[in-house]
Amino acid sequence: MIKNIFSLLLTLATITFCVVPSFVQSSTVHAVTSQEQSNGIEYVNEKLGFSLKIPDFWKDHYIVEENDQGGVIFKFKFEGKVYNDIYLFNIYVVNKEYSNEEQEELGDNSVLGIGNGKTYLVTENLAMYASPQAFDKYFSSVPKEGRNVIEAMSKQKKILNFNVLEGSTVGKAELNEEGLKGSPAEEAKEEKPKGETAKETKEENNVPEEVALSIKQTSVYNWLKKWISSIAKPANENFDYEFFEIKGEALPKVNDRPQYSSIYVIKTPADNIRSEIIKEPVSKSKYMGINGGFFDSQNYQKTPTDGRSIAYNAGGGEHYDYNETSENPIIRPNFVTYFDKKLQKTQVKIIRAKDMKKVREEFEDYQQIKTAIGGVSHSRKVWGDEYYEKTPDRRTVLGYKEEKGTVYAYLIITRFPLTIANLKEHALNKLELDEYILLDGSGSTSMRVKKPDGTWLIDKGRELNSIDADRHVYNMVRLINTNVKKD
Repeated sequence: MIKNIFSLLLTLATITFCVVPSFVQSSTVHAVTSQEQSNGIEYVNEKLGFSLKIPDFWKDHYIVEENDQGGVIFKFKFEGKVYNDIYLFNIYVVNKEYSNEEQEELGDNSVLGIGNGKTYLVTENLAMYASPQAFDKYFSSVPKEGRNVIEAMSKQKKILNFNVLEGSTVGKAELNEEGLKGSPAEEAKEEKPKGETAKETKEENNVPEEVALSIKQTSVYNWLKKWISSIAKPANENFDYEFFEIKGEALPKVNDRPQYSSIYVIKTPADNIRSEIIKEPVSKSKYMGINGGFFDSQNYQKTPTDGRSIAYNAGGGEHYDYNETSENPIIRPNFVTYFDKKLQKTQVKIIRAKDMKKVREEFEDYQQIKTAIGGVSHSRKVWGDEYYEKTPDRRTVLGYKEEKGTVYAYLIITRFPLTIANLKEHALNKLELDEYILLDGSGSTSMRVKKPDGTWLIDKGRELNSIDADRHVYNMVRLINTNVKKD
């Protein structure tokens, strides 16, 4: 009964959202002005009902355009050239005044202002706060002088002040399919696989996913209650996997970047996963699961050149047998599932090895390898203090845990960037895994899975300098059987 009441309230709260319509740069947009002042450059948008000020030195280094979510995007400009792939910040407008509790759940969206029945949100370009090496890589298309300007922007407050214009109103409109783009996790009705029907809900049609996802999830308590209940039930229940979110907490900023410990989790028996070489985005594959190991690619929007982590499956098909290259293999941890003929069940080992030959040497004749997936360690020694404690990124994790005689694999992604230290101490600690490895992260972190209510979670990942990554990856860790446990 309580669960049904909660679900009803949650649905009603989401349905009450209504996103403001997108606008076009034509005569329908009026009273949008910029003027340079001694205390900043003022930008006024009466159509959307707000004004803001940015630093004086931004003059000639930005332009303002509409974004896909009915707001505006500030793009970088240098020496007259607009860099369309480099945004400084995005502003979204939602036709609802958020409560304090809702504001705490917004992830990497910060609230700029609330008024006139609207909430104004901003998302910054996290690449601006990257380490020097990563910074130069992400902004490599910009000349050195231009990168110096971006670096200067990162060291000052971008929005000096923000005001909601009194008496402003914004008309209501239905969110079209374009409005769903750019979210970190799309429950994409347009991407349903053949032969499977995804249940559509009101919340998918009326609010941007990036905003709605943080509001519609249940509490940690309810998720843990479901999880504890599930492992106490008989093992022969008719489902192949469980999906849930553990909503975490807001953590202290690292290098002025927000930290949130929320994670998405697919839990399944270890014999229900395998490595699959796909050479395309996880979102475009026909499988459910998460992105796999590392790979060689000159362009993340094209087919990867080759693998750089072990991707092996005993069932045949294409495989990659090395960590890094055959000429220069590197010893790294590998997640290996195998069938133990003496115990008559599937087990898991984390094996440190540079290639499949070394992996095989770790097993006896009665232990039959099923799949092997290469990754990297999560230890401070491997990463070093700088990356371990001070470099937040989205993470993909593959772990396992034995529960009542059955070994379960845990396929995990973080919803937001986390340092490895915070990943271990504030996210994975809730699962108490026996052991785990890290797979490729950052913009490669992605997940595709059907949720218990029949809708799809399709998380395409995020680049540091863009909203939607959707990288082509070399392999993924996928489910073999795909009957989800219902709520």
